[in-house]
Amino acid sequence: MDADSFRTRGISRRALLQSAALGTAGLGATAVLGGCGSPLAAGLAGSALEQAGRWPDARASIEQGLKLAPENPLLLNFLGYAKLTHGEDADAAEAMIRKASALRPSDASITDSLGWALYKRGKLPEAIETLQKAGILVALAGSLKPEQVKLLGHVAPDYYAVRGSVC
Repeated sequence: MDADSFRTRGISRRALLQSAALGTAGLGATAVLGGCGSPLAAGLAGSALEQAGRWPDARASIEQGLKLAPENPLLLNFLGYAKLTHGEDADAAEAMIRKASALRPSDASITDSLGWALYKRGKLPEAIETLQKAGILVALAGSLKPEQVKLLGHVAPDYYAVRGSVC
């Protein structure tokens, strides 16, 4: 499949490159578009579609991935976070992120998503505790990866919004 084929499907080169950065190396274009039927491919296709502004298609792809792997914490977190972002079914979104957090309790990104979900839903004391845990998990990791720097970049403002200060 060539680049023009991707463009006709509404998937930008940028979205494909971002998906490749998430781990599609060696999977080929079929996997990026979800054609091989794996949960990874469905999640990566969902990411590319969301980046292309095609949320309904992205949601369907991620949901397909969850049918294949209902205990996948990354897919649960991705779909829950995206649902909150798109203003869809906050109860289900929080439940998905909670499940992801239970499956991967030491993942700072998932913990941060849970803190954000709790904040968005007005559960401020639990949000504060969860956002603090996300910050601790990043600190315990020792060396900061680019995604952790990004996480800290919004944990602090979320924490400030909840507490009125960062101290």
